Amino acid sequence: MVTNRSSIIFGDSLVLFLRIKLSVFCLQGIPAYDVVTIVDPPYVLPKNATGQHDGYIVELLALVAKQASFKYNLSVVSGTYGHQEPDGTWAGLIGKLQLSNSAQIAVGAIAKTPVRENAVKFSSPFHSSGISLLLPRPQAEDGMGEGLLLLMPFTASTWTLISLAFILVSVGLFLIGRYSPCEWSRVSAENDVRRARYSFGLRNSFLFAISTFTWQGYREAPKSLSGRVVAVSWWCFTLSILVAYTCNLTALVMSRPDRQPALSFRTYEDILRDRSIDVGIIRSSDVDLILRGSSENMATQMYEYVRSRHNWVRDLGEGLERMRDSQGKFALLLPSYTAEYLALRNCDLITYGNSLDPISYAFAFTLGGYSDPVRNRIDSAILTLREDGQVHMLRSNWLRKGGFCTETDGSSLPVRRPDRGSKFVVMGPRDLAVPFLFLFLCGLVAGLVFTLEILHSKGQFDQLLQRPEQEGEAAQPLKAKPGPSNQSQPAVYTEESEDPGKGDKFGEEGEDGMADVELEPEEKNKEQTSADVSGEYVTIEKEEEQEDNKPTE
Repeated sequence: MVTNRSSIIFGDSLVLFLRIKLSVFCLQGIPAYDVVTIVDPPYVLPKNATGQHDGYIVELLALVAKQASFKYNLSVVSGTYGHQEPDGTWAGLIGKLQLSNSAQIAVGAIAKTPVRENAVKFSSPFHSSGISLLLPRPQAEDGMGEGLLLLMPFTASTWTLISLAFILVSVGLFLIGRYSPCEWSRVSAENDVRRARYSFGLRNSFLFAISTFTWQGYREAPKSLSGRVVAVSWWCFTLSILVAYTCNLTALVMSRPDRQPALSFRTYEDILRDRSIDVGIIRSSDVDLILRGSSENMATQMYEYVRSRHNWVRDLGEGLERMRDSQGKFALLLPSYTAEYLALRNCDLITYGNSLDPISYAFAFTLGGYSDPVRNRIDSAILTLREDGQVHMLRSNWLRKGGFCTETDGSSLPVRRPDRGSKFVVMGPRDLAVPFLFLFLCGLVAGLVFTLEILHSKGQFDQLLQRPEQEGEAAQPLKAKPGPSNQSQPAVYTEESEDPGKGDKFGEEGEDGMADVELEPEEKNKEQTSADVSGEYVTIEKEEEQEDNKPTE
């Protein structure tokens, strides 16, 4: 028993010793590499409370290193992923790989481009992404003033002029009704059955103006001509104003935007055609390099659109600041994964579009041949992790981790094109100049007529129109009774003079000392008729006197 127990203990000790030796030998045979990266959420996050970096790439690198059996020393540096300077040298992580004894592997969202492939070697892509727009979230309209909607067809100055016209017309009707001699106020109480004398007091004048302004009519109309001129001009004015108001209010309601937020474009073609928003790119970023070297038509047009407007930003922080200050008129082209990550954590932002050139991300290695063995192992590890779904799981976890915003995809929003629908323009005094000018001119005419009515009532108007009196006495009526006996009777001329030889010539005097004038036939007939009529009057008077003098039987 003792011998068997000792054998078992010795055998276990030997196995443990061999395992320790094998582990030490394996650890001594695992290569170690210097790995560099930059802070770029969510790929690499800043240091946490423990002083360690975390992120999508940090966890992926740990899985790849375990799968490919190598150790690494991760260093986080500042700068970019890499861009070529005008002198041909490389900056950023690509430049770090070209420096000897600086780093052997660069990890992060390093896009594979033909230009970069000439400077470094790449592994198999571990992640692909498109290019999307990151833009401010459209806000729902506030109802265009809500309770003030009915006042929006006209400007404030237009409403002020309409109110002033209403007051002046009301006061004008009151003055005409009070002082015009032709108005209802001059009607006597006995003849005023309907009490029309009180129709155009101050309060009733305002009532007349407001009731006719709303097409409701009024019991009495002005009686004088001046008052009717004011009333008719006011009716025409209100007709024009109400028609313009109704038409403009209809256009306002037809063009009133929905409560739901909406975009002003649907595709990149709409942006290029309408130029409704500005599009920016981070200078020397992966998106900049991809679009600059792209052969796709739409990608090339978008790059030219950005370049023509000089919409370059220095970094992501500057782009976000400009985006928020643009009131929805500036968008930033970013990798779709980065744009979605930012939109999930900034609820005032949304993403849109994913149709431009795709971007493939991979690990970068130096061009030396000694990197080929580890690159081959990393390629195999990445393919295994992708097939197992671990890469996709990491991607989804770090995208949603810490995100709290919803509905970040702007593709679900409706599109409201500014060039469609009814046009609405707030009407100002210049647009309504004709009705106001017409009312003003009619007011001047009414004032002139009102003045003439007052002058006519005082008799001054008749004196102005009366002709100067002619010299000489007025002619007596033909059938007037003769005056007193001592009044001289008018001379009666006959066709023939009593004294032949006298008066047959014009200018000779007769017996009564007057010159006999030879008359025309018509004038002689008139004089004869006058003499006959006078004789009849004399005969009738004599007969009446004789009847009065007869003794009463």
